[in-house]
Amino acid sequence: MFSGRSSNCFCTLEFTELLLDLLFEFFTRTLTLT
Repeated sequence: MFSGRSSNCFCTLEFTELLLDLLFEFFTRTLTLT
């Protein structure tokens, strides 16, 4: 799966973006509930 250094960096970037998306969704849900 991890073939090359660039792919590893790309994977980390994708993971960070996914985490940010989840955080954003969580915050929006909390704001909507309140």
